Amino acid sequence: MAADPHYEIHVANLDPDPAAGADAGEGPVVVVRGDVDIDAVDALWDCIERARARSPRLVLDLSGTRFMDSSGLEVLVRAVAAGGPAPGAVVVRSPVPQVMRLLKLTGVDQLVTVERPPRGTAPGG
Repeated sequence: MAADPHYEIHVANLDPDPAAGADAGEGPVVVVRGDVDIDAVDALWDCIERARARSPRLVLDLSGTRFMDSSGLEVLVRAVAAGGPAPGAVVVRSPVPQVMRLLKLTGVDQLVTVERPPRGTAPGG
């Protein structure tokens, strides 16, 4: 796990334990909290590589990501390029409104599959 005062990034469900009720079908999920900027991208890419070693499908939970700059966008584009053109190869889950706006403005939302939180649930939990 990488930790810093302004971000936390880890891979959840890396080794799912069916006995513990973990969802083995989900596969690894890269969970990102805080700010994705130049300080966080190396840790983010490390987690992406760890997750991709277990599954070709990459899920990034951005529900707790408050801010993303161009270096974070570059990592998303690199992840798409590394994963190939298969639909759903890179899933961005529950981006907060300011991150979703950035994805839309730059067209990155067209490169990834965006999963919005269910209605009535606030992202950022």
